[in-house]
Amino acid sequence: MLGGDALKARRGVGDGASCIDWYAVEPRGFVCTGSEGTLDANDPEVVELMRGRANSESAWPYRYGESLGTTVAFSLPGGAGAPGVPPLFSLGLGGRSLTHEIAPRSTVAYTDAFQHQGQDYLLTWDRGLVKSERVRPYEESPFHGVALGGAYNLPLAFVKDDGGGDELGRTDDGRFEPLAQKLERLEVLQLTGKTEKNKNELLHETTGHTWVRDSQVGIARAATALPGLIPSARGRKTWLDISIINGTLVAYEGHTPVYATLISAGRGGLPVPGIAPLKTASTPTGLYAVLSKFTTATMVSSTISTFVHSEVQYPQNFDGPYSLHAAYWHDRWGQRKSAGCVNLAPVDARRLFAWTDPPLPEGWHGTKSGVASDPRTLVAIHR
Repeated sequence: MLGGDALKARRGVGDGASCIDWYAVEPRGFVCTGSEGTLDANDPEVVELMRGRANSESAWPYRYGESLGTTVAFSLPGGAGAPGVPPLFSLGLGGRSLTHEIAPRSTVAYTDAFQHQGQDYLLTWDRGLVKSERVRPYEESPFHGVALGGAYNLPLAFVKDDGGGDELGRTDDGRFEPLAQKLERLEVLQLTGKTEKNKNELLHETTGHTWVRDSQVGIARAATALPGLIPSARGRKTWLDISIINGTLVAYEGHTPVYATLISAGRGGLPVPGIAPLKTASTPTGLYAVLSKFTTATMVSSTISTFVHSEVQYPQNFDGPYSLHAAYWHDRWGQRKSAGCVNLAPVDARRLFAWTDPPLPEGWHGTKSGVASDPRTLVAIHR
């Protein structure tokens, strides 16, 4: 509330039961109250609804699982006052889910798990009920990138091959031979920048004087030039350098790289000239800007309307349907996996969400900005 004073913040009247009064809110904007709104933060319904809100302090604002095909219920058999049942239902706040069915392979975001009359239930983010036996929980990926400027600097190699990677040593006569210990998948290696060919295979030298195969790693390199709009930008001059082929992202403040990680770009690879990237499941190349940011957002497939990813973490839209966002449903970082968006590991998604411009006002769930807003983070995507 503007200045914390409801009387001073009141700006006018609305036009019906759902909007009776308008109030100014900080740092900008307005909100209206009506039959479904209140200014009382201690209202029992508000208290319960706040307990189920997206947790922006976590890389996983909700708990998540894969639907095995399930119906959505809106009330509990035998009443809602039994021990362990979420208080939402006794307050009459259940049943706001927008769908009656969750198709197989779609995903479920949920806030609570409980038992009622011998049946295990999950309470979905939008206050529906599904049987927990029809949802397979996802494991939470621990992967994340690395801060630059201290222990790590560009160029870096991330092991992205599913089987890990080979670390090679060089014999006295100049031959390359695999060492006994294999590299772990998603391991990060500091490189010297030196490369050599070995039997038509490109190798990269590490600072430990070993070598790694180009085919098994994603290389995060320093950009050769700033995007054209960065020199005139205000603020920190933030931008993201994303390589589809390498499966890497490097975050910059002006000329300075500050963070590097793996991403998952579109499974269709590079865009095909003359064909819309959506049709080939490719990530578009070019220079874009972050236009909107939301703590969570439900995403519907552009080709199959029943295929839904519920409340995806930290999406940042940069062009049409394309966003940078977390992917809680896979752990294939560095591999091309998405339908065209730039998938991020959840820990990275939250970190970058807090770092990019425009900032999200404290306590807000999301914000949108115009193309011409400044400061804003630019997104440079290339092969």
